[in-house]
Amino acid sequence: MRISIVASIWISVPPKGFGFGAQEYLAYYIAEGLQKKGHQVTLFASGDSKTNARLVSITPKQVEDINFPDPKIKDMFELMNLSAAYKVADSFDIIHNHLLPYGLPFAPLTSTPTVHTLHHEIYNTRAGYFLYKNYPKQNYISISNTQRKIMPELNYIATVHNGSDPNFYAFKKIPDQNYMLFLGRMKKYKGIHTAIKLAQQTGIKFIVASPLPNPNQSDYNEVMEYWKTEIQPNLNKNIEHIDNLKGEDKVTFIQNAKVLISPNEREEPFGMTLIEAMACGTPVIAYNDGACSEIIVNNKTGFLVDQSAGIQGLREALKKIYNMPQDEYLIMRQNARGHFEKNFTVEKMVDEYEKVYRKVLGDKNK
Repeated sequence: MRISIVASIWISVPPKGFGFGAQEYLAYYIAEGLQKKGHQVTLFASGDSKTNARLVSITPKQVEDINFPDPKIKDMFELMNLSAAYKVADSFDIIHNHLLPYGLPFAPLTSTPTVHTLHHEIYNTRAGYFLYKNYPKQNYISISNTQRKIMPELNYIATVHNGSDPNFYAFKKIPDQNYMLFLGRMKKYKGIHTAIKLAQQTGIKFIVASPLPNPNQSDYNEVMEYWKTEIQPNLNKNIEHIDNLKGEDKVTFIQNAKVLISPNEREEPFGMTLIEAMACGTPVIAYNDGACSEIIVNNKTGFLVDQSAGIQGLREALKKIYNMPQDEYLIMRQNARGHFEKNFTVEKMVDEYEKVYRKVLGDKNK
């Protein structure tokens, strides 16, 4: 197949140093996996991206590095990137758009079919909602079944769970340390402040691995207010913050954590850090909302806590982890890795996307 992968150009593909940027990370592995399978893959991404596929770029470097004061610069470059891809749409059998909702108005302009992966939650309070409402019949791919609940009327042709690299996120049987780890963006809905309260109440060593925002980000002021009022004042020897954890250092911190904590306050469509932790053997504690029940096996790869149980429920789950006999804990680590290998590798993800492409092209040729 001749496949076009249209990725974001805000961050390079993959993210520099394999840091934060799940959407770009996934686009990288999809392109690499399909190329390895013998398909002709063209990746539309920033010029500093690394890929074995054919790379087409409208900018020599990731847009995040362009020193421009208006945060809407991201939107402008994403639209130009899509325009470049759809200008040569006839060169492909299928286009895989990772830029929802921007790609929706472009897809009907060509007879080449497009599939759209929904990487994020859909909000009926944001302008993009009107694009979804006006293009409900396009080929949508959800990253979890839970994600479909907000707009069930969209034409979901498949659910493809995200995947991580089983070689990069290597299994470690016994962690070297005993800390609780948070890994993710510095956003209030991620519940970092809740995890800090847990650390304060229990005395458990806590590491917050979360990058501070780029000043060009549209939510820069909001995130920095959260950081300055609810995170930074609570840091001490027992509660530490790491700004830009990436690459092998990131893997090492995951491997050596006793547990990954994810007290999200909203329903997330997926959770990349959850599968990365399980790949390394690190159990996960999370609220039982969003896609968490599709990722975590309660009492086997970690613990799911009802949101209604609040911080007390999280504390009880933590107690189970830290009071668990060593042999039982090591079994949980093995279970986490086994569950990951069965369900969430990049190889499985690429296989599933290949099936989706064939289904769409088969339907087209009927």
